Amino acid sequence: MNIDPFLHWIIPNFIQSQDFLEGLQKELMNLDFHEKYNGLYKFQHCDDLKKRREPHISALRKILSEDFWSWLSNISKIDLELTNNMSYTKYEFTEALLCHADKVEGCWITFILYLFPSWDRSLGGTRDLYHIDEQFQLKQIVKSSIPSWNKLVFFEAFQCPFTRFEPLIPQIPHIPQDYEIVFDWINATYLDMNYQVQIQGEFEESSEILLKEFLKSEKFAKVCEALENRDVERGS
Repeated sequence: MNIDPFLHWIIPNFIQSQDFLEGLQKELMNLDFHEKYNGLYKFQHCDDLKKRREPHISALRKILSEDFWSWLSNISKIDLELTNNMSYTKYEFTEALLCHADKVEGCWITFILYLFPSWDRSLGGTRDLYHIDEQFQLKQIVKSSIPSWNKLVFFEAFQCPFTRFEPLIPQIPHIPQDYEIVFDWINATYLDMNYQVQIQGEFEESSEILLKEFLKSEKFAKVCEALENRDVERGS
């Protein structure tokens, strides 16, 4: 049996005023972006738009939080609380977001307003929705949507029932057989089993992790010196 968790809607030409959309796009493109990437995604992202004061961004936030929010709650049959978060993501050429499930605590509906120009399907970049089986494994694509100017897509976030457990402490630390090299190079903090559990939990929560001072300071200095002098052997 296939399971269809992604109830979704597509509204073309969501905002009637082209002047407003162009003003909105200009304000968004002038924001400060930072790169986010891991094995699942790579894109340029700006922080939460909830407190931005630019006129078009503020107006869009008002549009979404008033009549539209009430209408969305009505058609989705979900008692939505007005806690919508807004952010802006920019994809450069070859950047992408791979297959995933939106599963954020307290999030029931995800919405995307596209500000793309005309798009060629041969370039990729489609938003694909999948059937999944009882084990939540992907089966086949059941809906494929091309991003296009002024298209609003929104869908029910993945609400898989689960019980939250405290992560188990591994019986064996993540240390390879040549452990002497590891102890010689890596900060001892990262070899602590309890800290490894904490790191794993943080990565599972946010899909990214920053490991500060991962290498011992003297080893890091040697690496930097070798790179500056190009004194690094290339692997085969």
